[in-house]
Amino acid sequence: MPDPTAAQQEAIRTLDRNLLVSAGAGSGKTSVLVSRFLRMVAGDPGPEAPAEPTAPVDGVLTITFTDKAAGEMRERIAQALSARGLVEQRRQLEVAYISTIHGFCRRLLQENPFEAALDPEFATIEGGQGLLLREECFERVVERAFAQQDDALCGLILVCQEARSRQASTDTLAELRGAVLGTIDAMRSLGWETADLQRWIDAGVAGILQQVAELLVEPLSRRLGEASALGRSLRDLRLTGDAEVARQQLNKWAREVTPVAPNAPLASLAQRVAELHALRPATLLAPRTRPEYDPQAYAALKDAQKRIRAIIDDPLLQGFTLEREEQAAEQALCFLRLVLAVWQEYDAAKEQLSALDFNDLQIKARTLLETSEGVRRRYQRKFRYVMVDEFQDTDHLQKSIIDRLRGERNFFVVGDVKQSIYGWRNADVRLFLGLDREFSARERLEPERYRRLTLAENFRSRPEILRFVNAIFSGMWQPPAGGPPIPPESGGAPGFGPPI
Repeated sequence: MPDPTAAQQEAIRTLDRNLLVSAGAGSGKTSVLVSRFLRMVAGDPGPEAPAEPTAPVDGVLTITFTDKAAGEMRERIAQALSARGLVEQRRQLEVAYISTIHGFCRRLLQENPFEAALDPEFATIEGGQGLLLREECFERVVERAFAQQDDALCGLILVCQEARSRQASTDTLAELRGAVLGTIDAMRSLGWETADLQRWIDAGVAGILQQVAELLVEPLSRRLGEASALGRSLRDLRLTGDAEVARQQLNKWAREVTPVAPNAPLASLAQRVAELHALRPATLLAPRTRPEYDPQAYAALKDAQKRIRAIIDDPLLQGFTLEREEQAAEQALCFLRLVLAVWQEYDAAKEQLSALDFNDLQIKARTLLETSEGVRRRYQRKFRYVMVDEFQDTDHLQKSIIDRLRGERNFFVVGDVKQSIYGWRNADVRLFLGLDREFSARERLEPERYRRLTLAENFRSRPEILRFVNAIFSGMWQPPAGGPPIPPESGGAPGFGPPI
């Protein structure tokens, strides 16, 4: 790689602590990963920061996002080792752990089939093949349900048909199939298995309503608190006529509103919402101005009315009644039963083929690392270093696998919030944001164990292009929820040619 920047040098040479690198597009992160790997397994003969090898080639776990990225990294490492005449390390590269998370999980299971209770010769179902098989399983389950005249399923399909008809869509089963398969994928990306879903179903409508109540308590309590505070803020205003009537009514309602208990049942939440909606419309209409109004008091009343109307119009509260939630819970329970039936059909089909799909690889790898202390410790000892690229596209299940392999000081992670584009595949950028906050906090308390770096220079684009893009998006880009502000990119490499 060209002469590395100071930040790149630190990222390459820092091997004695956990290191998180926030690296934008074109910042040279792949070169950093390759150089770090070389420093670990081959040392550094250079005069500036000489180093001896600290790990065998198969003692570094390197997780990339795609097979293409893994192949590119392996090729660049091979070229560098050959250039330095390191024949033995070049030969050992064939057994290096450089792969996607799915590739690593497959290898882990193949190396430990007895502990994982698997056929050593299990096949792997690729993405397209798995989707086709899941669709076939859905069709078989639905056909059986119709043949057996399953009233609950037929009712669910009728509900879907009514909803679709309002949206000018006629392919109800296709819509339902997409929802079912998407739910299965989402649950499995969290590490769920059919037994987890069965527990939800066993809890019945009451369990679903309790889950809804737990989800609603905090936001509903916050919104009622906001509305109540607005009403109480009008207590000392002095107005006349219809404005004074509105002020008094809002203030009275605010004093009488009942707080939401943390463990409130759904019926209690529905009552609180009904109380909010019971505010008479006239109470929230801006009164006609009169000369005797105090302009500031009048403005405060109008502002409070406007903000309370916005709270009442919140989609979370619109149409919220206990009867509707109970009806929705019944439909949700029917839907979850369908999800479970399709999921079980899919598991049976895979078992017949003696095959695992990508989610199976991850779930079974996590289970193996959870339940077999011997296997977990063996791989923790084996991997002197754990490096993960594109962490912003990691999901919860993948993170749980990585967490069971990383050590006290050997974790290196690279990510970029701006390049998080795989939410539709259940990747969760909040995992990277949370890890970023963790490293920032721990770096202050334990600098000998944690370090956080940013590679902000872009070596892929011309400075003129970067200035234009930064100027356009500086006023448009919003920080991700719960995340830090995102700095603009800066051009760092000379030799881009003459100015535009």
